[in-house]
Amino acid sequence: MENEHEPQPGEDLKRLEKELHQEEQQLEDLEDELDQEKHKVHELAEKVEAEERNLRDFVYVEVITASGNWPKEGFEKIARHEIVKVFLDKAASERKIVSTQGWVAKVGDKVIQQDRTYAENNLSGEISIDYGPPHTGGGA
Repeated sequence: MENEHEPQPGEDLKRLEKELHQEEQQLEDLEDELDQEKHKVHELAEKVEAEERNLRDFVYVEVITASGNWPKEGFEKIARHEIVKVFLDKAASERKIVSTQGWVAKVGDKVIQQDRTYAENNLSGEISIDYGPPHTGGGA
């Protein structure tokens, strides 16, 4: 008794055609996945571009005074072409500060020019401005 099956004429052809069809279907599926991934990459690239534009065009500012911070929490988004004094005046008003005449604005150890823009002061990203009377040296 022989268990081996002799292929019938055309049987190999049918098997190969079936395998080809399966391979073509897998290729189609992979091409669909590739298209979806390309779409995701495109969306991410658009988000990165928007964020870069955002960082280039805006700053996030808080003003720190002896009367408290403005805004009270977090930072306010401001156009980099805005004059620094505009937000300093708003912060002083919100904190009920009567006079800021002669006050100094500093970012870190650097005194910034209040009559210039954030861009002209080379400021970007998140900025904490210390705003108050100038500190004078002195001693006993």
